[in-house]
Order: sequence, then structure tokens, then C-alpha cells
Amino acid sequence: MKSNKFKIILICVASFVMMFLMNHFTPMHADDYDYSFSFHNGERIQSLVDVFYSQISHYQIQNGRIATLGLAQILLIFNATVIDIILSALFVLLGLLILYHAYGCIWDNHYLKLALIYIALFVFTPSVGQSYLWTNSASIYLGGLVMILIYLIPYRMVLRNDELGREQRKGFVYNIVLFVWMILMGFIAGDTNENMSAGLLFVVLGYLIIFHIKKIRIQPWMLGIGNFLGMIAMYFAPGNQKRVSNAGGISLLGIPKRFVLVTALFLEKMWFLVVILAVIIAVIVLFYRTKETDIKDVLISLPAQGYIYLIGALASVYSMILLSFFPIKAWSFCVAFSIIVLLSLANELKGLIDNSKSKRLVRVTVTAIILVFYGIYTNAFFTVKSANYENDKRLAIINEAIENGEDTATIPAILDYNKYTPYEESGELSWDSNEWPNKAIARYYGLKEIIRDDNPFNYK
Repeated sequence: MKSNKFKIILICVASFVMMFLMNHFTPMHADDYDYSFSFHNGERIQSLVDVFYSQISHYQIQNGRIATLGLAQILLIFNATVIDIILSALFVLLGLLILYHAYGCIWDNHYLKLALIYIALFVFTPSVGQSYLWTNSASIYLGGLVMILIYLIPYRMVLRNDELGREQRKGFVYNIVLFVWMILMGFIAGDTNENMSAGLLFVVLGYLIIFHIKKIRIQPWMLGIGNFLGMIAMYFAPGNQKRVSNAGGISLLGIPKRFVLVTALFLEKMWFLVVILAVIIAVIVLFYRTKETDIKDVLISLPAQGYIYLIGALASVYSMILLSFFPIKAWSFCVAFSIIVLLSLANELKGLIDNSKSKRLVRVTVTAIILVFYGIYTNAFFTVKSANYENDKRLAIINEAIENGEDTATIPAILDYNKYTPYEESGELSWDSNEWPNKAIARYYGLKEIIRDDNPFNYK
């Protein structure tokens, strides 16, 4: 056990260092500049009190994501190194939470699985730069995920105890304390983000259905009251209503078309879930079960959490049919929950790899995956570092303009990027200096205008 703990800690440290380097070379971007200022009085955020008043105004005029965007404004109080440390630690925590929800424990012989979780998050997330690195967005799509998975721990504990044949704790004081905790934490989890909140709602419903089937007594804290209230508070925030109205409202006639578009996006972004899930189920049905066993019985016998988190992943995706746009960063919830699904079901194959030859094959396969990942990470790291170098050119030009007493700076656009940088779909500089990305940067540095220049030869 001590050896396994050491290996898990080693993997966590390696993942932290990996993400810290990526965070270190990811500069402030887009909304980071805006959220450095209070929505209450327009002044720089400098304290938690400033964040409190800012979020009250933000709720009225922008949107209802108090939990996650409040986190963003808190982070932006600190210097870049502190932010890098916190975001890297959240990524490590996310991997551990995924491992826990897949197996109901962390310290068992799961170190290789934990390594594969971090690799899968890095490789399969459609936009690592936006989901895990860029401060404002990472607060929502990384921080929000961590909040949700922490909130769901008591549900997973109940299911784990049932799997082990343990009785649930029934003390009055215990359930009262847990009820209060689940109301408070549930509100935070439900207030994270629109599609993640929808996914969370279906996960809680899935747990309740499984508890009913397994004849587990449903306690008041299990009802998801807190996360439902958080979701309502977010969806019906005055700022949200204004945004929906300005976007033309929700068109019921467009839902069938959006359903097809979202399905196409799901197959494009989550192909690994579809393929690996099909392979796992096929192997279980063909090789791991007897001929006398009906396929229906095989599917029913699979781990309950696999179905619960699959439903949550799909709900987070198909809730987006109500919106006109599906941002690439919003897939992080589906990716994380898909990994839980795959790990849960893949655990059913353990009987097939008991012999030494199979174990050797698994080790060789995992080693090959790690080597391939090293190449992917190296490419990602140098792309991020290159983009950061280009951003440094911008900062030098801006600082020179400030020193010269000028109120305008012409800076280069960042044109070379991939999914590990935050510049796709995220408000990169506009050609119109009056658009919000340019105005946000100008405001942050005390300039009147930021002009975009697409000619890289001007900045050699």
C-alpha cells in the first residue's frame, strides 16, 4: 500500500509540474482583463470585499455564474505565479476526483490509471488552453468541475458502501450536518455553469434512481435541493435574461436542427468515448460472460456509476441545444465524466488480464502511451511558449507606449496557436479597436486604444 501511495503522489507531482509549466507560459487573456476590474464601480479588484460587491453587480448585468466567476476574480487579485500554482493544483485534484468517482477509492492499485486520467484530460479535451489554463475560463471549466465532483462525493460514498456491503450511517446529527453541507455545496455546484449544472442535475437523478433500485434509504440530503436552487439562481439571473434576450431568445423551432448539430459535434469531439465504450462492452459481452448469460443481464450487471456519469455527460452536451453556440471550452465536463464512465466499465475487464502475459501486454501498452504523450506534451509546451514569446512582444510595445506618454498602441495578433493555447474562439484581438477584447486590454494598461496588426514582419 505504501508503494502505491508513493507512486500516486509521484504521478500527482509530475502532473503538477507539467501543468505549472503550461500555466507559466499562458499569459492573461480576454476576460482576464475585464474581470480584473469590479463590475460594481469599475475599479481594480483588490480584496474579497471588492469581489463580493462586483459579483452582486455582475449577477444583475452579466450572468449568474457567481461561484466560478467569483473564483476568477479572487484569483486575479494574486500575482501570476500564485494563479499558476492554484490552477495546476486544481488540475491535479480533478484527476484524483475522477479516479475516486470511477472506483470509490484512490489509494488502491490505481497509479497507472491515474496517469492515464491525466493523459486523457490533456489529449482528449478539445481546448486545454481554454478549459484548464486561461484564468477566467479555467475558473469555470476546471474550478467548476472540481466543485461539482467534490459535491458528488457523498453520493459516491453511499454507492461504494453498498458495493462493499456496509451499512449507511443513519445518525440524526450526521444527516443534519450532511444536509446543511449539501445545501451549501450544492448551491455552489449548481451555480457553476449552464451545461455543467444540467449535467449535474441528471447525475443526481441517476444516483436517486440507483438508490431506489438497490433499496438504499433516500435521505433528505440526497435530493439535490442545493444544486437545484443554484441552477435556478444562475439560469434566472437578470444578467442571463438580458443576454438571452439580446441573442434573440430561445427558439423552440430551432431545437430539432440544434439537436442534429449538437449530435454531430458530440461525435466529432467525443469520438474516443463512443469507440472505446463500444470496444469495452463488446469485449465484456463476447469474452467475459458465458453464453448462457443474456446481453440484457450483462448490461444490467455493469457498474452503476458508469451509467450515472454517462447520463450526466450526455445531459451536459444536449442541454446546449437550447443555445445558439457551443463554445469549445464547454466540453471539459463531458470529457471528465466520459473518463469516469470508461474507467468504471473497463474495470470489468480485470478478469481478462490476470495472467502474466496479459499484464505484460498492459504494461507495454501503457509505456507506449506515455512515450507518445511525451511527444504530444513537448509539442504543446513549445507552442504555448512560442505564443507567450509573441505576447511578450505585445507587452514591450504597450510598455513603450506608456513610457512615451502615448494613449494608443499597435500590437501584433497571435496567429500561431493550437488547442493548448487559449486563442481559439476566445476573443483574440479584433480588427475593430472598439470591440471588447481590444478595449479590455487598453483599459487594463491605461490606454485609450489598442490596434491589431496582422503583419508579423513588423515585429521581427
